[in-house]
Amino acid sequence: MAAKAAAPGALPEVITPDEFMTVLAAGNVALVDVRSEREFAAGSIPGAINIPDGEFYNNLDETIKKLPNDQGVIIICATGARSAGAFFAVTDEPDQYKNPHGFQYLSKGMTYDSAGKFTILP
Repeated sequence: MAAKAAAPGALPEVITPDEFMTVLAAGNVALVDVRSEREFAAGSIPGAINIPDGEFYNNLDETIKKLPNDQGVIIICATGARSAGAFFAVTDEPDQYKNPHGFQYLSKGMTYDSAGKFTILP
């Protein structure tokens, strides 16, 4: 079941695995991987930006400056928990980050390998 949009015309907070694969294939989205630097270095989706989730809690103002706003942004991690936490840290301060292209998170777990391949877990 997809999440309801937060406001008229807004994207749902949570992106489904099918929607994720569609926008990823289209290449018009930025991925923000909030896993640790060590986890990210061991395997990640090519082109993803690594901003560990702790940065969203320890220095939100500076972290928001690192988020793209020229394309949609999807936050990802390994379980969905850290991506949700980072998402809500940002959206709890709605006037600080406005992205007209969309800001969402994937609530599913993912595995990554060193070759850039990934699997979304059920």
